[in-house]
Amino acid sequence: MLIGAGALIVALVGWDIALTLLHPAARGPLGVRANRWAWRLVRALSRSRRVLSYAGPLAIAANMLVWVVGLWLGFALVYTSGPGFGEAAYKSGEALTTVGYGDVPFDPEWLRYVAVFEAAGGLGAFTAAIAYVLSVYPLVTAIRASALFASLCAETGDTSQVSVLTQRLIESHEHVKRFPVLYYFESGDEAESMTTLLRAAVATCVALRDAGDGARAMPLERALNRLFDDLERDYIGGRSRTHTPATVSGSDDPARFLERAKSVIGAFAREHRQERG
Repeated sequence: MLIGAGALIVALVGWDIALTLLHPAARGPLGVRANRWAWRLVRALSRSRRVLSYAGPLAIAANMLVWVVGLWLGFALVYTSGPGFGEAAYKSGEALTTVGYGDVPFDPEWLRYVAVFEAAGGLGAFTAAIAYVLSVYPLVTAIRASALFASLCAETGDTSQVSVLTQRLIESHEHVKRFPVLYYFESGDEAESMTTLLRAAVATCVALRDAGDGARAMPLERALNRLFDDLERDYIGGRSRTHTPATVSGSDDPARFLERAKSVIGAFAREHRQERG
């Protein structure tokens, strides 16, 4: 029974790593929960955005910890078919970190081959953790750069860059869909935050509508509505399985679009402690 439970844990961790790093849209079941727990913990302990900015790095660390501890525990349960759990945990740690002192014998003999598999899995997990960090942090910078670009366009009233802004918004959306942990990265500079990106994009839409250029505003509004759908369904206030997307006709009705934008951005800002008028 313990062997089966251990094998299940190992398989779950492997599946989570594969989905997190290799699948372009799916989300690892363990990683998503680790992200939310890290966010809720930091948010509960913080009273400022500066403290909240540690939630993203903590979520990254939580993902890595879940992978390593999961493999360690899973293989330790497999090894308990021989010695007690304490010795099995020591043997599992040896194999996982590829230290391999060899001071504790494997009994029965077939566990030696399990140790070889665990050593390979440990090497893969540590490599995956490094790849995860190297994949996520450049996207954090890209989203912040997009937010700063959007805020500058909104401040200057420059609507000539609307196509570039739409592309940057879509790219930021896809980054968050690819790595959900990006939602939990809060910038210490409000001008480089996702909240600013959303507000500036909406302000650009309003400027275009006021200038009678609804045709150019439409693609940006539709991109915003798709992003709002994902934020409402998967992040703001927790994951909702009953959420119905509002993109069918929302972007064709400026009043409805603005009402929705105000609601979503307001909820997003409150969650990220960026409340203002």
